[in-house]
Amino acid sequence: MIPIKNCQDFDLISAWKMHRKADRLHGLPSASANILLFYAVECGLKHLLLKERALRACPDSRNLFHSHDLAKILRALSPSAAEVNASSPDLHLELGSGKMRHQTSGDAHSAWRYGLSIQEENEKQIVEWLRQVNRFIANKWKQQ
Repeated sequence: MIPIKNCQDFDLISAWKMHRKADRLHGLPSASANILLFYAVECGLKHLLLKERALRACPDSRNLFHSHDLAKILRALSPSAAEVNASSPDLHLELGSGKMRHQTSGDAHSAWRYGLSIQEENEKQIVEWLRQVNRFIANKWKQQ
């Protein structure tokens, strides 16, 4: 992990804008597009959290800023049900050794990163949830 102490050294809003474009690129493998959308959402949520809490120094402890659990980060922002569902769909992996169910949205990013198969319908649900969270971030960013 990069040892950055000042949150202002991160350019999370630019990272969010850059990575979210991958969702619209043609010819990019779906796992690659999905992981970039995941990272975009992660950067966007962390940007909103930093702004909401007016933090300049990044907390050292293992907390939301060190997490890939997007649902947990989103819940910390307390969105209304009308804005976005604060719970991500469960992840259902298809492994050679059998099916596996995971609870955190961070597992989807690991699945895409390591080439694991996600049940097709479940993957669509996860990607749609990421797009909904991305729209939530865009709306919040416009309000800043």
